[in-house]
Formats: sequence, structure tokens, C-alpha cells
Amino acid sequence: MVTASTSAKVKRLGLIAKVFRRLQDLGVIERWIHFGSDSASFFSSIGSNLELNPGIECRGELPNAEFRSQLRQIHHGIFLNLSESEGLPITILEAAVARLPVVASEVGVVSDIVDKKTGLLIPKDASDLQIALQVKDWLESGRIEAQTFELRNNVVRKYDSREATTQWCRDILNFHK
Repeated sequence: MVTASTSAKVKRLGLIAKVFRRLQDLGVIERWIHFGSDSASFFSSIGSNLELNPGIECRGELPNAEFRSQLRQIHHGIFLNLSESEGLPITILEAAVARLPVVASEVGVVSDIVDKKTGLLIPKDASDLQIALQVKDWLESGRIEAQTFELRNNVVRKYDSREATTQWCRDILNFHK
């Protein structure tokens, strides 16, 4: 499991920690890699002495290029974003480009990126147990590879500046015909 955020309350790292423990107990997830927060604020945000859990690794805040590079090196993981509020979540876009399956809470414009065809969308008010069970079912569904492929294609088509500019130029040329 991979997350990337600050330790801000809106990012709900405490909830994510509970989901991680549930997924560990279910035998679904063994490891949690977190980017974005320094270790002290990260572990104080998740509580319950989880710094002793050998399955949790906090990689801290990294330059964007290094963050993207490290995401691309994670081959068997899921990206989890359970924020209670979100604008356009760049970390989800980065995870999609890195070909990581995405689980996200249904807030802000997240559903413009993640939906039933591209990942797992979680209701904002779901409990840690509900989330863990949904993730477990999703991981066992056999749909993840196709959804991850669709997610990456959608993100590149909609948000990659080269693709968007090319499409914009096509649209302008077609407009004048």
C-alpha cells in the first residue's frame, strides 16, 4: 500500500493506519510506504505506536522527480488516498502514470479520475472495516489490471500537457474546416 500526503488532518492518516492494520489482519497487505511527511509528524498522525510495525516505511518529503521515480519502482502495490476533502489530487495522477491501482475516497473531483472503470471509489463516510473489506474484495475481483490500464490512459489523455495540447490543436483545426 502506498500513500502520499502531508500530515494534515484532512488527509486522515489515522484512518489509513486503521485500514492498514485491518488489511494486515486480513492477510491482504503486508507493507505501507508513505511519502510526503517527515517521520515524526507521520507517526504522530497515525498513532498507536505503529512506528514499531516493520511493515510501515515513511520515505518523507522528496523532490517531485524522485517521488515519481520511486513510485515507478513499486510494482505490487495499491495507491490509497482517503482524504476527506480534495481538489485535483496530483498524487493520484502520479500513481496512475506509475501504473499503480488506485483506491480513493469520493470527494472533490476525485470521481473525475477514479470510478468503477478505473479503480475503487470509497464513500467518504466509510469506516476502516468497510474500507478494508471493499479493498479486499476489489483485490480479489480480477479487475485491477484492466482498471489500472484504463486509469493510466485516461490520465494521460486528459492531463498530460503534450496529449492535451495535441488534441486542442486538432480541435482548433477541425473548427476552421
